[in-house]
Amino acid sequence: MGKYKVVSTQDWPFEKLARYTPQITAAMKQLAEKFPADVTVRDLALELFKGDRLMWLILDRDDEFVSFCCTSIATTPAGKKIVTLSSHAGAAGLDCVDDMCAEIEDFAWSLGADFCAAEGRRGWLRALSKHGYSEYAVVLRKERPVSLTGGDHLQN
Repeated sequence: MGKYKVVSTQDWPFEKLARYTPQITAAMKQLAEKFPADVTVRDLALELFKGDRLMWLILDRDDEFVSFCCTSIATTPAGKKIVTLSSHAGAAGLDCVDDMCAEIEDFAWSLGADFCAAEGRRGWLRALSKHGYSEYAVVLRKERPVSLTGGDHLQN
């Protein structure tokens, strides 16, 4: 066993998950504050509730909450199955990458996935490259200038 336990909450009853809900909510808020144009706590929770994403908890050896992350499963138009890691937040940061990769990759390969992918900020590239990940695509974006919108895009 590594430094952290990385556990899927897919089959957990609510009673088991309830122990961690304050920490999960705080980590989701942290994520929403870091990426306000992309993430809300409500939408993230809804995606988990609907089963669009799977939540993983990163726990210390005493089963105390450290971080969480999510995975999603998709199939490309070419028929390739991809398990994508995203929405990581909490105290562990990059410190949990070794354990997180091991567990999530085992999960992905058990599903017959062709690829594991990760979405995140550039800092993840160095940590994940040690596990065989390489940059595949780059997303570039530009926010619409306030002068073109009257500023109302900042109110949502």
